[in-house]
Amino acid sequence: MTIGNNCSCISVIMVKDLTEKLKALNGWYDSASMCADGGALEDTSLSEILAQTARSIQRMYFLRKKENQFEREFRKVRNTIFYMLGNLSKEVERTGVKEKLIEWINLFEAFLAEIDERFSQHLNGEDPLSTRMLTAFRRELDESFQHAQEDLPNNGGDTIDLLKMILSKQLEQNPSYKMLKGLRDFMERFKQHAPQTIHHPPLTWVDANLILLDYRDGLYLSRLLERVKRGIEKLAPNERDPFMESFGKYLLKLKKTSRLNGIRKNRTIGLLEQVIERYISPEDNKEPDIGLHDGARAKQRCMEKITCNLSADQLALILRAMDESRLVGAKSMNAVFRQIIPFLSTDRKENLSYGAVRSKAYSPEDRDRQVAVGLLQKMIEKIQSY
Repeated sequence: MTIGNNCSCISVIMVKDLTEKLKALNGWYDSASMCADGGALEDTSLSEILAQTARSIQRMYFLRKKENQFEREFRKVRNTIFYMLGNLSKEVERTGVKEKLIEWINLFEAFLAEIDERFSQHLNGEDPLSTRMLTAFRRELDESFQHAQEDLPNNGGDTIDLLKMILSKQLEQNPSYKMLKGLRDFMERFKQHAPQTIHHPPLTWVDANLILLDYRDGLYLSRLLERVKRGIEKLAPNERDPFMESFGKYLLKLKKTSRLNGIRKNRTIGLLEQVIERYISPEDNKEPDIGLHDGARAKQRCMEKITCNLSADQLALILRAMDESRLVGAKSMNAVFRQIIPFLSTDRKENLSYGAVRSKAYSPEDRDRQVAVGLLQKMIEKIQSY
C-alpha cells in the first residue's frame, strides 16, 4: 500500500509524520549507505520503510564499535516505534478510518516481533513489550501449565487457573522485559518441581510447588490460608489435634526440601505454621488466655517454676521425643506442650508460650539436636550407674 492513498486528511498528515520519523531512524546508521539502497522514501510504502529500518539496525549491529552504543541506538528505534503505536491506537479510538490504521499497527507489531527476536539479548530492565509479545506470553503460559492440569485432585486445576491469571495480570500491569524475564524464571522453577509427590489435604502438589518456591503473591496467599482454615474447621473436634500434628510434620518436610533448594527461611511455611498454631484443642477453648499468659497461669496455681538447663528449642525436641516415643500418655503432642511448658522456664526466659516452644520442635537446628542427644546420653549413663 502507498502511504496517503485513499485516506482522510488526518490520516495523511499522520502517516507523513510517521514517515519523517522513520526516515530519521534510517539516517541514524549512515545516510550515504541508505542512498545506495534507494534513499528517497517519500513515496515508499510503510512496510518498505520498516524493512529498510530493520536492515539499518542489522548494519548498526555488525558495524558497532561498542555494545552499549548499539543498545542505546536500538532502544531509540524501539521507543520511537512504541510512541507511534500509541498515537495510532488513539487514532483508532477517535477516527472512523480504522482499517488502514489497524493495518499500520499490525505492520509496526510485526516489525517489533522481528527485531526483538533477533536482538532480544540487548533488551532488559524497563524496555517495553509489544502487544504481540504479551499475546505470545499468554500462549506460553497455557503451554507451560498444560501438563499440570492432568489428574489434579482437590481443585488443583483451580489453583493452576488462579496462578495463570496472577502471572498474566502481573505482566499486563508491568509489560517490561524485566517482568517477563522474572516470570519465565519462576515458571521454569515451578516445572522443575512438578509434579510434587509430597502433599497433604487440603493442599495439592500444586500448592506444594508454590510453597517450596516461597511464592508470596497476596491473592494466592489469601486463598491458600483460607483453604487451610476451612479444612481445619470442617474437622470434628477429636480430629483437630491429630490433623495439626500431621500437618506440622508435612510442613517440616517442605521446610527441609526448601532449604535444600536454597531457600533458607521460607516465609510461606512460616505463615502456615502460624495458622495451625491458632487452632487449639477443645479443652483450650475453655481457657482463652492459654498461649498468651502461660506464665501467669502457672503462678495462679501457686506452682514454683522449674528452671530447665536447655534452650526453648532444645526443650522442644525433648518433649517431642517424649510424645513420639510414648514415654507419656497424652492424647496429642499439643497436650504435652500445653500441660508441661507453663511450669518451666529457661535461663533466658521466665515465661514460655507452649505454642511458640511447640513450633520449634518441627524445625530443629543441628546444634540443638546435638545438645539434646548429649543430655539424653548423660541421663542413660546416670541410670546405668544406679
